[in-house]
Amino acid sequence: MKRHNKRTWWMLFLVISLALAGARWPGTVGGAAAQGLAAIGIPDYFGYNWDDGAGVQIGFIDASGGTEITFDDNNNGVSITPISLASFNGGDGFWFYEENYTQLYVGTNGIVGFTDSIYGYYAGVENLAIPSEYVYPQAFVAPFWADLIVGGETNSGKVVYQFGVDPVKGDYLVVEWYQITRVLSSDLLTFEVILYEDGDILVQYDTLTGSIDPVTVGIEDGEGVDGLEYHFNGTGQTVAVGKDVLFIRPDPAFRTKAFPLERQGFIIDGRATFDFYVRNTGEKGADAYTIEVSPDDSGILLYDQTGASLPKVSGKFETPALSEGQTFMVKMVISLPGAAVAAEKSTTLIVRSQELPTRRRDLQFRAAMPSAFAVTYREGNKVNTDLVSSQSLYTFLEHDEYRGSTFLLSAAGLHNYFALWEHNEQVVPYTHLYALMFSGAATQEADKLQLTSHSMAGAMVRDYGPAAVVAPNGNIGLAWHRDITILADGTSNSNIYFAVLDPTASSFVQTEVNVTQISTYFAPTDPDKISFRDVRIAASGDNRFSLGWIKAKGVNITDMYRMAYQSDGSLVPGGLIAPAPMLAENLGDSINYTDPALEAYLDAANNQRVLALYFERDRTSTPVDTLYYMVLNSNGNLVSGPTALHVGSGAGPDLVQLSSKQMAVAWIDATGSTNRVAFQILPQNLSSIPAAQFLSTPDGRPARAVSVTRDASGRAVLTWCDNKWYQRLYYALVSSSAIHTQPLAFRYLQGSDPALVLETNATGQGNAPYTMMYRMAIPFAHKH
Repeated sequence: MKRHNKRTWWMLFLVISLALAGARWPGTVGGAAAQGLAAIGIPDYFGYNWDDGAGVQIGFIDASGGTEITFDDNNNGVSITPISLASFNGGDGFWFYEENYTQLYVGTNGIVGFTDSIYGYYAGVENLAIPSEYVYPQAFVAPFWADLIVGGETNSGKVVYQFGVDPVKGDYLVVEWYQITRVLSSDLLTFEVILYEDGDILVQYDTLTGSIDPVTVGIEDGEGVDGLEYHFNGTGQTVAVGKDVLFIRPDPAFRTKAFPLERQGFIIDGRATFDFYVRNTGEKGADAYTIEVSPDDSGILLYDQTGASLPKVSGKFETPALSEGQTFMVKMVISLPGAAVAAEKSTTLIVRSQELPTRRRDLQFRAAMPSAFAVTYREGNKVNTDLVSSQSLYTFLEHDEYRGSTFLLSAAGLHNYFALWEHNEQVVPYTHLYALMFSGAATQEADKLQLTSHSMAGAMVRDYGPAAVVAPNGNIGLAWHRDITILADGTSNSNIYFAVLDPTASSFVQTEVNVTQISTYFAPTDPDKISFRDVRIAASGDNRFSLGWIKAKGVNITDMYRMAYQSDGSLVPGGLIAPAPMLAENLGDSINYTDPALEAYLDAANNQRVLALYFERDRTSTPVDTLYYMVLNSNGNLVSGPTALHVGSGAGPDLVQLSSKQMAVAWIDATGSTNRVAFQILPQNLSSIPAAQFLSTPDGRPARAVSVTRDASGRAVLTWCDNKWYQRLYYALVSSSAIHTQPLAFRYLQGSDPALVLETNATGQGNAPYTMMYRMAIPFAHKH
């Protein structure tokens, strides 16, 4: 690496500036060094700093005649071919933080990256604060990170690049976004970023019309744990034409890097294990690192990747000497033997350079003993179920080629689970449903049952949004939507279907029944178009299935309907003979109904009941969301309600009757600055409704797709995923008396493949009770 002493450069700039009396070369940093230093910022951990003073104001480099970049819209507007940096800087490439890079990816959204992480799951669309420990984007420079568009209806702009040589700073590469716009705007933007051979980075703005925010300006390292933020959505420094921002690479020094900055997990069988990494990011030679445990090291063990214990000197653990750029993996074990459910331990590890002890990074770890539960999730195209307890964690593969939008899990008796998912076929425009019964015994994904099959030429047939529940007698009730679209004219037909499987999920007790019986095909813009969504199903203790769903007419008119069946699929004697509305929609009002949820329960008088939740939205100029409930009997008839539970914007309610006979209700609340989990524990007689309580993720990420199940001790287990890039699963344990375990991240996305996401079920069937059992051997399970 070419190491430059920046003080020498600044003196050279000063001499040149005085000699030329203010004359400047295009692309050259000029002016008085003292002026530039007066506007300097606060360094990041690596030592990068920014300077936007008079000393770095230069003429904008017009690169509009350079090489135009072509973009792959399927990869969120990222350059199809990265720019090669192999010959840049005399073949030394470009040094960014502790890494050397030989290629540069360019995004339409005002961001360049040194890895393909900017290809990630909508990585460039939403600008983030810096640093942000998301899997993507990382290792990037953001001269003007926003949701931008190159070309199209709003501009005829382009993105170009060219190489050059600066008389003072040597080789440079400039990337220019020329006359582009924000999405849905015609305000033109022209800006550029310049990479210099000494590692400095210059950002310049030539045209900024319209609103500046939301936008991020700054740099971030390859792990998302270090970065320098100049501006983020109205905070920080002002972004304006004529203000050039120089990100200054620091002089060589001893440095410390440790990551990840925080991790959480479960204590299983008395232990929780975490991996973290220590890296010598300095440029002054080898360095060893001490690791201090705070508040104390009781129950904390540290090992290297071979399993050998780290040596301890004067109460601190020590790594071996690491050469420049070397990374050392450490395995930390939190030991908490004999702990009860909800017991937890938090610890801080302070990692210091031995050569320069002021260079430190603090890592936060937290572990808790979980209650027993099962949770289903997808990681990429694989759908798995974790069986979690204080003694073990087993992962079962349900399906290894998932292509759809809904998958779910339902308990099917002691130790058994029923999995159901939709699958988009690749060759024909159909979506089919598949199911699998599995348990602690060996179960292969090949044992799955295809529930629906289509062969309708000239049409797209979708069976989607399924729901399932297991009755006390073992029969499995299924409900789903079927939408048929005629490809020639775009007309469509929508209905709700119902079927019943036997307890082994191998054959039908009742083949599919068209519940709603809509035969008309509607044009897409027909104001009388009927469609259905959000079907849910519950099974009461008297072996009856209750269905609820949303019926929509046109764009703004919605209503809720219900239907009831016996567990063999026949009509309930004395019950409904056709779908009936729960709440008749007044076509002239401003009320919409969304997100129904159903759960069978025993009321205080031991009557078989079904509790139906839903959100009501008043679509007036100031929209108001209210969560309501109604009580039905197992015939499908209304017993009481509607009754308001909570006022506030929200979605995705779920509910379960606890072993204490109370009802646990959870949903995603969106009334604050970011989505959070809300819950209420209702008394069995539904009197004295308590106020909602709220749970925020420990890392500040917005919450999505909460599900609630019960444990054996009257507590509710809540699980959900993050609503940013779908990278983490969370857990909380609550009851009417306490929050026993505050939100805890228990599963993290593995790997950096931009195609991967970690996601739970979004319809309230993402978890289920789990009763531990002894296993001699489980060939198709992975133990963690």
